[in-house]
Amino acid sequence: MKRIFYFILFINTLLSITCCVNTDPKHQQNEQSSSGNNNAQIYDELAKEYCACSEEIVLLNKKMQKLAEQEKFEEMGDLLSEIDSKSSKQLNCKEQIEQKYKTSIDTNKAVLVSFKRICPDLGNFIENAKKDSN
Repeated sequence: MKRIFYFILFINTLLSITCCVNTDPKHQQNEQSSSGNNNAQIYDELAKEYCACSEEIVLLNKKMQKLAEQEKFEEMGDLLSEIDSKSSKQLNCKEQIEQKYKTSIDTNKAVLVSFKRICPDLGNFIENAKKDSN
């Protein structure tokens, strides 16, 4: 039973933060080539905006991890519905930010560097999710 909840937690978190990852190498290469030093400030702004709109989901995921460690499975189930409802809001925000900055949050390595500096919890989570999806 415990493994099922950890699996659900992992899948839900992965989908809520890294939905629609584009792993096409050409797409990644194009974005990397456009990410010079002069774009670092823009990527920092992007990271700040995305971290702000992801704050609730990150806090809920941390809460879920604590509940899992304490083996409070019933409370975890209750929290899943809250995470699901916040996930769509966060995904909308992500899409708007990607359109605004004309880059992918999931595949642009320079953006990940900004995430890790601006909001390390989210940056590390995205990096780990990318490793798990490959």
